[in-house]
Amino acid sequence: MMMSWVTALMLMFSSGLGSGGGNELVLYIPIEEYWKAKGVEVSVEAMRKELALPEPADIRPLLTQLASMDAAERKEAAEKILAHGPAAVYHLERASRSPDPAISNEARALLSRIRAEIRNNEIRRLMAIRTLGQLDDPAGADVLRPLVVSEEPFIARHARIALAAITDEPYDMPGPADVVMDSDLWLLPADVGFVGQIRLAGGHPTGLDELLSQLPPDLQIDPREIRNRIISDALPVIERMGNVRLDALTFAISQNIGDNTGYVVLIGHGRFNAAAVSAILREHLRPEQIQKEQDLDVFRPDGEVAVFFPSDNRAVLLAGPRHQPLPVAALVTAVQAGEGQLKQNQALCTIIQNVDRSQPLWAAVVIGDNYRQAPVIRAFDSISLVGRRENGATILEARGVGSDEQTVRNAVEELKGHLQAAIARMEPMTQHVPIVQPYLDLFKSIQLATDGKTATMSGKLSIPSPAALLFPMLGWRTDGRIEAEPQPAAPEAPVP
Repeated sequence: MMMSWVTALMLMFSSGLGSGGGNELVLYIPIEEYWKAKGVEVSVEAMRKELALPEPADIRPLLTQLASMDAAERKEAAEKILAHGPAAVYHLERASRSPDPAISNEARALLSRIRAEIRNNEIRRLMAIRTLGQLDDPAGADVLRPLVVSEEPFIARHARIALAAITDEPYDMPGPADVVMDSDLWLLPADVGFVGQIRLAGGHPTGLDELLSQLPPDLQIDPREIRNRIISDALPVIERMGNVRLDALTFAISQNIGDNTGYVVLIGHGRFNAAAVSAILREHLRPEQIQKEQDLDVFRPDGEVAVFFPSDNRAVLLAGPRHQPLPVAALVTAVQAGEGQLKQNQALCTIIQNVDRSQPLWAAVVIGDNYRQAPVIRAFDSISLVGRRENGATILEARGVGSDEQTVRNAVEELKGHLQAAIARMEPMTQHVPIVQPYLDLFKSIQLATDGKTATMSGKLSIPSPAALLFPMLGWRTDGRIEAEPQPAAPEAPVP
């Protein structure tokens, strides 16, 4: 089965997240195949050369000219600094912290321009750092130590990871701060009924071969094809757009969700090169599939999805029934204002305020008329969920509150039946689809109880990352197939 670079890329990244692996794209590029494609023999000395930067140029006299009152002198100094390229970085980084705003502002602007050129080599430098960690040679530590203070995107973080691997010293991967999580949460519109967030733990990714071995055999995927496609097709694209790190996901579903109504919102927070990602999308989409909304490019690849990148730290995706309106303008306005209208939804905010949002996973739901069409949850007025890490696993705890005691008890019995049916379907699958096992174990571990009008549920997922709950949706289809890459179709009418 032929697969496009998009399929290979999405399969690799979503599989890794789902197995509790790393949350950065570069972590899923196979090291051996990468350097073979580059014609580089793997060794500490070879990686040292890959990471070597030119000796710092003495641009200090030029830096003082950046504060000149003469515009022509400032321009000439800036041009001379840029001519030094990466050799100017050392002194520019220090000048960017100057107490003189005229110098610091100009230095930051020049740094940004030089780093844009360096970024073209970002993946290669990160792969060299990863390789040093894998080689586990003490000589590699000497190469890595100066990099732990680098201000290049991703470099310091990966240098610390690789250094920890060599020295056997623990390194706790930093996660998103509470203030970052809140900044994304409160961007949401007021008409949502289901909201939640996931903090993605950085970690040591499951090897590509192990990931592929866990996929259903019905997919008929040749592991060699995946590896070849990653290197031959996906890698050139990855090198152009740079690394992608996903630290957190904020998700929401509108109250009026249905077959032909409503929408879903995903806000991804992390680090990536928004300009590079946008440039690649522009190459693959028709002009009518790219719309302007308050000076932001909004990409509409079909009538169901809209995505935009307000910064190098945030991506926003909306999806809904084909050609139905999506609240793109409201989300763009919220991003630019720093806050949306969610706080106007008092019922949902009451649940949110009572949930422990510091945990890796949480969700809050107000059960409205549309949600009541679904079995089990129709018995409740509100539901909350929290997932916390404990000894390498994710402990899930949910609480539902209804208005009728008997109805709640009936819903719990109905849920028990659904769980038993799911367990019976999944048990025969585990021998051929190993990745199903942790989900089967989760279902078997679930405990249900009622106390009056309140029902509780607890369970244990033997994977540390709550992102594993996304894998059945992102990584593979429930009917055991991955759809072939669609053939070009006739142009659609512009999306209104």
